[in-house]
Amino acid sequence: MEKEKIETSEIKVTEKTGERNRSFQGWLAKLVIGIAVAMSCYQIAISLGIIYLNPYAHRAIHLSFALVLAFFLYPVRKNKSDNNKLPLLDMLFILGVICFCGYIFYQQQFNEEALAMRVGATTTYEIILGIVAVILLLEATRRLMGVVLPIIIMAFIAYPFVSVYLPGVLRTGGFSLERVTNLIYISGNGMWGTILGISSTDVFMFVLFASFFNLSGIGQVFINLASGLFGSFRGGPAKVSVIGSACFGTISGSSVANILTIGSVTIPMMKQIGYSPRMAGAIEAVASTGGMLMPPFLGAAAFVMADYLQVPYSVIISAAVIPAILYYLALIFAIDFEAQKLGLGGIAKDQLPNVLSVIKRGWHLFTPLFLLIYLLVVKHYSPSRAALFGIAAVIICSLLAPSTRENWRGLLKALHVGARSSLEVSITCAAVGIVVGIIEVTGLGVKLSQTLISLSGGSLLLLLFLTMIASFILGLGLTPTACYLTLAVLVAPTLIQMGISPLAAHFFVFVFGIIGMITPPVAISAYVSASVAGGEMFSTGVTAFLLAMPIYIVPYMFVFDPSLLGIGPLWVILVTVAAAAVGVWAFASAIQGWIFKKSTIWERLIILSGGLLLIKPGITTDIIGLLLVLLAVVIHRARTAGGLGQLFKTAG
Repeated sequence: MEKEKIETSEIKVTEKTGERNRSFQGWLAKLVIGIAVAMSCYQIAISLGIIYLNPYAHRAIHLSFALVLAFFLYPVRKNKSDNNKLPLLDMLFILGVICFCGYIFYQQQFNEEALAMRVGATTTYEIILGIVAVILLLEATRRLMGVVLPIIIMAFIAYPFVSVYLPGVLRTGGFSLERVTNLIYISGNGMWGTILGISSTDVFMFVLFASFFNLSGIGQVFINLASGLFGSFRGGPAKVSVIGSACFGTISGSSVANILTIGSVTIPMMKQIGYSPRMAGAIEAVASTGGMLMPPFLGAAAFVMADYLQVPYSVIISAAVIPAILYYLALIFAIDFEAQKLGLGGIAKDQLPNVLSVIKRGWHLFTPLFLLIYLLVVKHYSPSRAALFGIAAVIICSLLAPSTRENWRGLLKALHVGARSSLEVSITCAAVGIVVGIIEVTGLGVKLSQTLISLSGGSLLLLLFLTMIASFILGLGLTPTACYLTLAVLVAPTLIQMGISPLAAHFFVFVFGIIGMITPPVAISAYVSASVAGGEMFSTGVTAFLLAMPIYIVPYMFVFDPSLLGIGPLWVILVTVAAAAVGVWAFASAIQGWIFKKSTIWERLIILSGGLLLIKPGITTDIIGLLLVLLAVVIHRARTAGGLGQLFKTAG
């Protein structure tokens, strides 16, 4: 069947917004845009030092912006038809936000010493405001995140009151309403704690940088460059999807955003050369999800991790490099095997963009990204300061060419989109801050660690497995950032207590929080991608899971040997990466049932065993694993060539 011509030289990268958002018109639309732009301008002024506030006063303003925008944009029910009006209930909620955030702002900015002298005393007025704050924060969290996280938080809020009745290690002497309110609302250990502080500085500025960078037209350049380089290879559009999504995900930090932008171009390309809608959707889902592991952004959770571990953000970037490489190698190997099985070629070179022309037209757009990496890794700038320079570089570079030159409306759009994109992280950080505060004050963290260690029977492997399952369960209703934040508070301390390095423990939780997006039964990335591809959702999710299988093993490996996180002598790291790369190739081969041709069950078992041993760091396991892989390849080659296989057939 003749295939339609693929016009890759004029690829258009588009953005889509969620249907659950309200879409105002008229003065309400202008008001929402004005609030969002004001939030971004305020954050820039804070980063520049134009405005200086007490840290808790700043967090109060940051959260008030986020909550006000959330109640403007997200209705009580997802499908509620009130797109062009603001209900009275939400008006009251916005008024409540202004009251409880405004009170904290005033007390921290103008009455800080008197507040500190009270040493935990709480007035009736503050108790009322604290209850209002918790209710509104939980309601905003529900609207953005669903019911899972609010339920978890409510359970932790209830714990100080009911713990006096609980048995065993969970029992405490009980806590009064005044003390709990002071903890959650007045003190700096609750919703205004360190986690919200990270959101209000580093995370927001990086999200704003991503907004400016995406609107500069870089997505177009990524797609055209990847098409020119890899489009003519076997299964070319699938490899374009992998490279384009990895590059775009470096900045966006969102798998769904990757799918709705890059996937809207690459999925039709994959289908046109012969991939099924199911496979095309699965490839894009895995490729887009991996962008959340790709430095330098890695999503909002990475900033929280850096603060938890008290390490420079450059350490997190360095640790993510090898897992990200292995992730995408596994996917490229899998889609190459699939292309061989289906006999798929690439796109004719005369239908692809010219690489030199793409670079000539768009080279300047890469400058902000290189500058950002330089400032973070070499100069060790704080993420917020590096992002600020990055935004300035995007604006300057966009002015260098007419095709990317933005007018003032483009700048306003970037400020608007950046603020809206930050809402989920800001509100989640404030909500999880409540959990952190309660754990610290009640000693629940130590008790949970004892319980988890008891459940695992002291087995580190079983504890890791339970942690992975917990990630997937939380991932049914939480985003990767919220999943990481929750498990970083509840489980990571237990892993560290069992002897795992803090970096490996947090990365273990972080990676499984990400790949929960492609893990059935609720594989959000796969389902979004299936809707774009026109494939069946659950089968797309299962296919995505199989394509990404090797990455489910890698977190276990870097727990036992941190060389996969870039820790250790250079030669050890290089050997480990080379062995793991061969290992993921072997693993992908076993899952796909293909080496040079279709492989037998015994060949698959041998090469799978070798792949697992190669992924696991260690000289002995590497040697045995490599020998097993070579054995499987030799047997397969001899069988398919008619030599050794014919001998086995005769003997049988």
